[in-house]
Amino acid sequence: IHAHTNMAEGGDGALLRPYVVANFFPKFDNQEQLTKQGTVLLVTKKHSGSLLMFPPAYSKNSFSNKFSRCGTMVLRAHFEGIYGGFAESEAAWREWITHSETHGLCYSFEMVVPRVLGDHGATPLAAYAVLTSVSCTVTNRFLSPAELLELATQFRLPLNETWFIPGKQAREVEQGLSERRWTMNDTELSAYLDGLGVVKQVFLTHGQTQGEVLEGFVLLAVETATDALLDLVQAYQEAMAGRAEGALRTAVELGSRCHNMDPALLASFEAPLPCMSDEPVSETGVPGGTEALWQLLCADPESKLSGTFRWLRKIYPHFVRLKGHRYRGRLRVQVHILNDQVFYGWPLHMSSGEVSALYRGMVVELGSDGDTRTAVAFASAEAAPTTILEIAKLKCRLYIQRTFGIRNQLNVLLDQGIEEYVAGTQRFFRNWGVPKELQPEMRAMFVDWARYVHSLPPQARDDLRSKSYLHFLEPFLAGEPLDPSGTGIGGGTAAPGQATIGHLAQYAVVVINLSGGPAEPWVALVGRGLTPTKECMRGAVSVITNPPGRRIFTKQGNIPAVAVVVPPSAARAAAEPKWAKMHASLRSPASALSLDNVTTFAVPADTQPGDVEALWQAFVEELPEPPAPRRPERTVVAVVALPCGGGKSTLFGQLQKASADAGRDLVVIASDDSAPDFDRRIGEALAKHAWVGYDKNIPDAEGVSKLVRVLGRHSSLFDIRVIVVCPGRIEAETCWQRIAERPKGHKALTVHMEGGEAKAREIFHAVFLCKSRAFLSQAQALPGAVVTDVFWAELEDGKAAGAGPEQPKATGAAAATGAEATAPGPLARLATQVLESSGVALPDLTAEQVPVTGSVAVNRAVWASAELKHAKLHVTLVPPPSDNEDPQRRTALLSFASAVGCTVTVEGSRYFSYHDPEQDSTLGYWLVDTVQGLGDDVQELSSQRAVYHITDSAALQRATGRDVVAAVRNGLGTPIDHPFKDEAIVCLK
Repeated sequence: IHAHTNMAEGGDGALLRPYVVANFFPKFDNQEQLTKQGTVLLVTKKHSGSLLMFPPAYSKNSFSNKFSRCGTMVLRAHFEGIYGGFAESEAAWREWITHSETHGLCYSFEMVVPRVLGDHGATPLAAYAVLTSVSCTVTNRFLSPAELLELATQFRLPLNETWFIPGKQAREVEQGLSERRWTMNDTELSAYLDGLGVVKQVFLTHGQTQGEVLEGFVLLAVETATDALLDLVQAYQEAMAGRAEGALRTAVELGSRCHNMDPALLASFEAPLPCMSDEPVSETGVPGGTEALWQLLCADPESKLSGTFRWLRKIYPHFVRLKGHRYRGRLRVQVHILNDQVFYGWPLHMSSGEVSALYRGMVVELGSDGDTRTAVAFASAEAAPTTILEIAKLKCRLYIQRTFGIRNQLNVLLDQGIEEYVAGTQRFFRNWGVPKELQPEMRAMFVDWARYVHSLPPQARDDLRSKSYLHFLEPFLAGEPLDPSGTGIGGGTAAPGQATIGHLAQYAVVVINLSGGPAEPWVALVGRGLTPTKECMRGAVSVITNPPGRRIFTKQGNIPAVAVVVPPSAARAAAEPKWAKMHASLRSPASALSLDNVTTFAVPADTQPGDVEALWQAFVEELPEPPAPRRPERTVVAVVALPCGGGKSTLFGQLQKASADAGRDLVVIASDDSAPDFDRRIGEALAKHAWVGYDKNIPDAEGVSKLVRVLGRHSSLFDIRVIVVCPGRIEAETCWQRIAERPKGHKALTVHMEGGEAKAREIFHAVFLCKSRAFLSQAQALPGAVVTDVFWAELEDGKAAGAGPEQPKATGAAAATGAEATAPGPLARLATQVLESSGVALPDLTAEQVPVTGSVAVNRAVWASAELKHAKLHVTLVPPPSDNEDPQRRTALLSFASAVGCTVTVEGSRYFSYHDPEQDSTLGYWLVDTVQGLGDDVQELSSQRAVYHITDSAALQRATGRDVVAAVRNGLGTPIDHPFKDEAIVCLK
């Protein structure tokens, strides 16, 4: 090591010490919902660009190239724009750089430029930068939002649009943004936030610089002195007043040069810029190369930063690239982490106290003990001390569909074809939680895009793959697709907005292809802008090759349909007369095509799609706009997360009485009645009654999903709303006491069953109580839920809800209850409250929207885990089933239901690294010593308890999780003392 100290300025044989000189936030797993509330919620827009750290200029993983030099030019242009003349802007520029270097400040910007640095979600209107964070490398901390405001005000730096929401409004605004991001563009979202009447920080708007396609929002829940923080906002606005116009003009001019790929501009990126000629210089002559850099970075035994590099070198060297360089004669190393899993697991390493934080874009400088850092820590007046409690991100639809639905799927579309690409859209919808009502429109756009891409000649498709995808996509979305040569406007496939004619998108189109030839040309003609499906659906096109039955056109509730009949060719009809008979049968009064909701387009015999295009267009233009479907309203009442014995059926009895008194048409369908087929009886009840009581146990998310499925079968015929009732708490002993008091012959669970009290208690605990407890908090968060503790109150007749024989199920006041009380009791008042509730529309109660805290229902669970809070890793508490599984595995898994959502503490003292020379594979894991806080009801599986561990995903090379389990069981690996501790959430998977 000492042999290489001459690489650093002033090297005299002394030990080199590393210290951070540039960094950006560590990589963290995105979350879409805040769980904490501060005094203020900061809502800021997310721009689509590249990371730039300054000064000197570093991009995320490189330096002294077009990324860093373009970023430098953009920043210098900002100063030129706000100060006007060169002399004043140059003085301000130098003052800012000097202040940054004096205090060891690293400024991080989102740098946004058109085309030159590649495409993101949309082509921006300008070349500009937005300040996102500042770190003080002397004290190794990121400055608070208040300190960021102070520096931005002092040096006139560009800040993002930010709205400051009072804490009491935070939940409402967060929910509002979560909903509106799916349907609104930048202007509309800004109008919503501006309409809140809160304080706003703004210099240049996203609409002025990037346009209408907004990537999303960053939400910061902060604790601060609100008035003092808002004073800083006002000071910033005053400092930037009158400067936006010049800054915008300069940014637009530079953006135009970037978009046009100005040769002079591109040539300027080949050498250091005059405004920042002193930039990092690649170190090509380091003796020993990368190995020498590792030795230098790892050498200091007392430095946590050296400890970081020792761990990176020991466990993750295959995911680390070290880029040695000099800045002003001093040796620096930029650290490029190639796998995000290293970041996700790093907090567990940090809990040992042996390593420092790991940052994106981290740059380290090496100096000897004799060196003194000249930087002096930045000291803020802290007029508004601010703590960030939590960060969440929301991405917007326009950005998501462009980036993840189109750009990231280009290879699938180009290499595997249209069908595979369209099939993948379902995964896209599921992964991003796209609302169901938006999926048909988005799918149709994806289909049109796929067809357009495959209409391009090979050279254009190569350009699409290797160059700017927005060059093709944005004209397509604007309705002016590039022609098949990829060079001009016009021709090509119709774009969204021109894809369908008249009211066709409101119909289901079914191609009845009796021709014997391929259906694709006919689908291309009649299905333009529609979604290819296998069923008759509104806004979709499907193909069948035989005369249809009536159910094809009635299964979805008599939706308006167009039947396109392609007759058999003359040759086919002559060779096989049955096809002519089939064709003739379609004209029969008994044919499905005679249904009132079906309109027929008959293709003339022996014609091709091109022959009838004008005829088809005229036919579609004459199609009337179908009437809006009017479905009878139905309201369904269900009780969720209430164990057996909680008083569910007693409530339904009260509902029958209250509905009769109020003149409501309500019937209760009970699952424990002697009549079979509960689901069928629910359908019959919906057909006859405006209100239906769904008297069946729904202890968990699976029960809610079943409720949605049962009702969903009738949603095409009825406008169904659901009122969910759930307890505010669960009194287990009260429920059990009521069950114990039930007489022999009672239809529900009793102690008189085969197996007696012990078996009844086992069923009560495993099937009802554990599931309800685990799901209670999620049930209470269901849309429109009526939450109540009435189930544990005394009734007007002195009995508790659910006590003794439960109320009859028959309709009518006489059968509903006994003697009336002089005043309504608590359960009667709850029944009245339920009848006055509006409930929630069935689509809003879909299973995907039921929050289950990362868990599944108990009856669907196959394993249990503890998900670490600060690292994206887990401990397997109960393993998945296997051929040689522990016979107690299922019992243990059920017991973990009572701990779902609970916080436990995971602790250990050793990390193991193992290399298998035969397989040339490597793996790593932390061995867990204790998991504390599971609760008395949990029965840990002893065979698994002995091998509790955390797999280090980033350490796996040609190895799997099964290999890690085998290594743990067999005691394989070199142990390294490495104490760790973290909190975790118990989940069922």
